[in-house]
Amino acid sequence: MKNKRHWLIVIAAWLSIVILLSFLAPSGKEVASTSKNAGLPETALSLQADKIIKENFSTRDGLPLLIVFENKKRASDEEFQEVLELMEKNYSNMPRFSQIPMDQRASFVSEDQKTFFVPLILQANLESKEVHEKVKEIKNNVSQIVPSDFNIYYTGPAGIASDTIELFSQADLILLLATVCIIFILLILIYRSFLLAVIPLIGAGIVYGVVDRILVSLVSSHQLRLKTKPFPL
Repeated sequence: MKNKRHWLIVIAAWLSIVILLSFLAPSGKEVASTSKNAGLPETALSLQADKIIKENFSTRDGLPLLIVFENKKRASDEEFQEVLELMEKNYSNMPRFSQIPMDQRASFVSEDQKTFFVPLILQANLESKEVHEKVKEIKNNVSQIVPSDFNIYYTGPAGIASDTIELFSQADLILLLATVCIIFILLILIYRSFLLAVIPLIGAGIVYGVVDRILVSLVSSHQLRLKTKPFPL
């Protein structure tokens, strides 16, 4: 009885640590970025030089997002005009297609006049995660301001980047679940005991949760110290 109470206390303590860290420290997925600064700290001379160049020699180039509007029936010029004006009212960085005569913007409209698209330029130099969040925000907003008669699709470099990030985020979860299931089946075959198969998985999950939060906290504190160091000019 004493030994049983002992391992229950150990498990409860580890679970308490995981729950506490989940509130106090961010997870690796929340702060991870595969392309940010090419893995260099903010104080790296190359990044500081790049920052100075961007501040003094700015560019208007950005990442285009193509928003495609499809209507099941042939849309009228007035319906096109209404959608364009609604988009331009909400997004100042969108070209003013509503002010161009209809015959001159025909290249943006399909032959059957059921589909047309407009480009929206996102801010330049956004990280992959920031592009994904921006596209999600635009999707939510556009679906509310555009009439429900239109089906809305997103493509272009920004749309493809956003879809790629979402696809890989779902793939990570599927891969994790598949790995856990395979390991669980192997443990069942080896130990022939449900309890002996579950305990290692629970232990691995607890260790992963603790190590993930601790590592992110250590990295964040290290980056904070690096930012406080002056940049030599």
